[in-house]
Formats: sequence, structure tokens, C-alpha cells
Amino acid sequence: MIDSIKNGSRIVKSTVFLPGFFSFIIFPLSFTDKALDPVLHLRFVLWSGLCISGAIRLFGNHRIQKDLASFVCHTLFGIGAGFCLVACISLLGAENFGEGLFTFLHISVAGTWLIITTAFFIESPQSLPVFIRWATVGAMLLTLLGLLGICWQNGSFFFSGIMINKNLYAAVLFLFTPFVIHTLGSSRKLWSWPSALLLLILWSLIFLSGARSVVTATILSLIPVILLIPRSQFNLSLQQRKNVCLACFLLAFIFLLVVWGGGRFYSPEKKESVRHRLALWYHTLQIITDYPALGVGPGHWRLARSQYTEPQRIETLSGDIIEIHAQRSHNIFLETAAETGVMGSIIYFSFFICLYVYAWKILKKSKNKTEISLVLAMIYGISGFMIFGMFSYPSERPLHTFLFMTTAGILVSIYHRYYPPRFRPICTKILISILIMSALFCGVISGLRLYSEIHLKKALNAKDQKAWHQVITHIDNAVHPVYSIDPFGVPIFWYRGIAYFHLDNLPKAEEDFRRALEYHPFHTHSINSLLFLENAEKKN
Repeated sequence: MIDSIKNGSRIVKSTVFLPGFFSFIIFPLSFTDKALDPVLHLRFVLWSGLCISGAIRLFGNHRIQKDLASFVCHTLFGIGAGFCLVACISLLGAENFGEGLFTFLHISVAGTWLIITTAFFIESPQSLPVFIRWATVGAMLLTLLGLLGICWQNGSFFFSGIMINKNLYAAVLFLFTPFVIHTLGSSRKLWSWPSALLLLILWSLIFLSGARSVVTATILSLIPVILLIPRSQFNLSLQQRKNVCLACFLLAFIFLLVVWGGGRFYSPEKKESVRHRLALWYHTLQIITDYPALGVGPGHWRLARSQYTEPQRIETLSGDIIEIHAQRSHNIFLETAAETGVMGSIIYFSFFICLYVYAWKILKKSKNKTEISLVLAMIYGISGFMIFGMFSYPSERPLHTFLFMTTAGILVSIYHRYYPPRFRPICTKILISILIMSALFCGVISGLRLYSEIHLKKALNAKDQKAWHQVITHIDNAVHPVYSIDPFGVPIFWYRGIAYFHLDNLPKAEEDFRRALEYHPFHTHSINSLLFLENAEKKN
């Protein structure tokens, strides 16, 4: 009997080794300095590979297929399918089909991963603790990089390649928190003491980062956890729960008060950042008002926003004036409404509400303390994603969405054990084939975009050196139907037009400026360049 248990444990560990290793070690730490955005497309390629391998495993396991035919009938997956349908319809009217297609594939691969993780944990619930420990190890590595940055990078976090900025770094640390908390509460000393120390350091790094939205989420996310804690675990009356929630609100308010009033955190730049963010939300509401039905299309917020306002101009320390073209609304719910319409935003918000309903139903029925603590930890992570998503853009980043969907998949797999729907005949082979094709297509598209962006970075380096012929060569390689705009919102044809202009090939320059406007009708530099050429021709 003991030998069979040990063999079963070995099988579980060997089964989870590769998914856990690639999911929480390779995936979070991967980046390339050859692209303008070192992680975005590369991580989509890796995530697509994880989805393909997971879907192939589903395809070859008849037992999982039976569960798959059942759990995809849950309400949550119907909501997800509805959102994909609305996003697809919105995509048909999008001006820049390549940008819209990539965003739509981001939604598809996120849904694919949710189905795969849910099926995986339904089939093998005993592998869940091992998977969560892999996540804890990943959190350790990212935390260690933050500490190294503070010690040896003049107090700044070591995330230049792995993360884009401190807000996204703090958000990732937070999304790892639920896994660390569960490891702390459900493991023996071998894991509990390191997890306790890791949690302390992790929260300290979040506070030291100065990411106001993430720190606020760290505090306020306790409120739904407190409200959902079963009375069998903590005999708290309704008034006591209200008092604890009020204390969390006051703690978050005091933190924000210290941030705005403290000399260390307060600065004109912080004040300008808030003003700029409010302006972004106002312009997003204008887009929603003008396009309430289907929105402007997935991935098109940054294109549509340009017609409502001029770019923000900031004076640098050297006295130069630079323009900032916002690429995100810094609110995932408003941006979803702007891109997919009011109906899309309602469906998107319903996805989060459904997760809370699932958690409440599990807690109402479960008597297992370890399981209850796991559900509460997952709700803590989901709540935080919603809170800092109102001030940032975590849904755009592959790693953030990956962690969120993993959290959701764990929650749905537990819900399925208590509330399995009636079996409905679904052709699972076709469904799994769709999952494989979706992940494969996303991998190909993101790979092409990564290739184009690598050549674009080479073109920009050549532009700085005024090697105009090299600029044209690299842009020719970068041009692709699925990649027409760089991460800063500049149509890549504009760069080639500038090169032709400096080579005195004005007809070619004009042609590229016009093509740039086809992909981004409101791009200021393309409009100005075209007007400049037209005025020059009139003078000649």
C-alpha cells in the first residue's frame, strides 16, 4: 500500500514537472532585448506552446474528454463564448484588421488556457498542490530579482527586461500571492517557513514599489475574502465583518493619504500622472458614447483615442519637448466597453461576477479547510486583478492574464466537483481541435509580430545612425499584414517614409505616409509629414 502511494506521488510529480517548470520558471523569466517590447510577443509564443501541448494531451485522454464535455456547459464558459462572439463581430468592422486580430487571439488563447487548466485539475486534483508549489518557486525567483535590483541597481527594481515598469512588476508579484498563501497554509515546515518569509518579502516589495493601485488592491482585496469566509471557520457576525471591512477601507485611505502627502512619494509628476489618467478615462467615455453598440474593435482604443485629443507634451530635464501618445486607457473595463461596446463590457464584467458566485457556492458546501483556504486565496487574487485593472492594463500582458486564468481554472475545477452539470453530448474532438488550432494560430501570429518587431528595432537603430538605406531594408522585412503599428502607436510605414524623404525620393515618401494613415487614420506625425510634402510640392 505504501509503495503504491509513493509510486502515485512520483507519477503526479513527473506529470506536473514540465507544465509547472515552463509555466512558472521559463514563462515569467523569458524576454529578448532584440525587440522593442521585450516580453509581449515572445510570451504569447510561449503561452501558445503551453496551450498546444495541453490541448494535445486532452485530445489523447478519453477520460478528460468526458469531463470536458460536461464542465464546458458551466455558465462561466458560456459567458466566455459570448464575449468571444461579440469581440469577433466587433473585429469585422475594425479599421486595422491586423491589430484587431491579434487582440482577438489574445482573448482566444486565454480562454483556451482556462479550459485546459480546468480539465487538468478536474482529472488530477492531487496534482494541484504540486502545481501551486511550482508557482511559489516562480514567485521566489521574481522576488529575488527585485531584491537584487534594490541592492545592486541603485534602489531600482531589476525588471528592465522581464517587466516593463514597476506597476506591472508589482501586479505580477500580487498575482503570485494567492499561490504563496496557499502553500503557506497547507504545507509542512519544509514549505511553510520559506513561504512565510517569501510572503513577507513579496508584500514588502509591493509596498516599496510605490505602485499605488497594486498596494491599494493588496489591502482592499481582503474585503471580499472577509465577507465570504464561512462562519464554520471564523465565527464572525455580520457586524464584525463590516467592522473589519471598514478597517481595510481606512487602511487603504491612510496609505493613499500618506502617498499623496508624503515628500517621498509626492511630486508634480505623480500629480500630472493622475490628471493624465483622468483625461484618458474621459476620452474613453467619449468613445463609448460614440460607439455604444459594437465599439471601435478589439485593440483599436489607441487608434480611436487619437481623434479626441492632442498628444500629451512633456518637457524633459534637458529641456526637450516630447510627445506621449497613450496606448492604453489604464482601465480594463472602460477599454473593453470602448472596443467591444456596452454589451461586450457587460459580458466581460459578468465573467468576474460568475467567479464570485462559484466561490460562494463552494464555500457554502465545502467542509475541507484546505479547500476553503484555497478558494479564499483565489478570490483574493481575482479581486486584486479587478482593482488594479481599474488603474492599469494587466489584461494586455500575457503573464498577468496567464496567472489570472490559472487562478480562475483552479476555482472552476473545484466548483465542478461540487456542482457537475448534467452531461450534454458535445463533440469533444472538434472542440479540442478548435483549441489546438486557436493556440497554433496565435503562436504563428505572435511569432510573425515578434519577427517584425525585431527588424523594426534594427530599423530604428539604423535611423539613429542616419543609415537610411538600412532603414528601408529592415522596414521591408518588418512590414506584415498582422503587424503595422509599433508598441508606441506609430505606423511602421511612417519610418520608411521618413527614410525615403531623406533620400529625396518624395513620391515614395508620400506613398508611405498615405499608407501609414490607412492603418492609423489619426496618427499626428503621418498627417504632418503628408501636409509638409504637399506644401513643398505647391511651393515647387
